[in-house]
Amino acid sequence: MVKDHRTNEETGKVDAVMDGDIGPFIESYLRQTNVARLIYILKPRL
Repeated sequence: MVKDHRTNEETGKVDAVMDGDIGPFIESYLRQTNVARLIYILKPRL
């Protein structure tokens, strides 16, 4: 099991991750940072 505790992304495909298949982890991180950025931008308007 491979887990990213920052984004709660996880997979059981350890060999694939070790071979460089980290796309789902990158996408999860980018989604999380984009949401945080939007909250920061919109917060003064709420």
